[in-house]
Amino acid sequence: MTNELSNALQQKDQNIVNAIRLIVTVKDCLQHLRDNGWDAFLKEVEVFRSEKSILVSRMEDTIPIRGCSGREGQCVTFYYRYHAEIFPAVIDLLVVEIDNRFSEASTKLLKCISCLDPRNSCAKFDHDMLIHLAEIYSNDFSSCDIVLLKDQLETYIFYIR
Repeated sequence: MTNELSNALQQKDQNIVNAIRLIVTVKDCLQHLRDNGWDAFLKEVEVFRSEKSILVSRMEDTIPIRGCSGREGQCVTFYYRYHAEIFPAVIDLLVVEIDNRFSEASTKLLKCISCLDPRNSCAKFDHDMLIHLAEIYSNDFSSCDIVLLKDQLETYIFYIR
């Protein structure tokens, strides 16, 4: 899933809007996997393990709880350890990595820039997003410029469509 995202984002002809949608989709899929994908994942691991003749501990076996001196001597099953501790933690790390690489601010900026696409009679021009883009670059646009731009954009978008 994340490999597909990586490959798609490396394509030179990748549309910005599609890239943003792909990022959101991968994050949604990871959340779904975290919430509902354990059983299917465990089956895939079991098939892989069997095909490669990899020996593993039985999931019903117990191991001591780590890191809690107050819970010394208590045990959990391997199943619990992998299902409740490791599996969600790894998925959370993937989501954090995606969030670090594609912050909300940079994603918003990309969406604003994508509004400048002139294809299909400028169908993607979005008045509010273009105003927001001007506000992001406040050093280049005075407050008077932005007020004028609001009116001019409405007229321009109406005219070109």
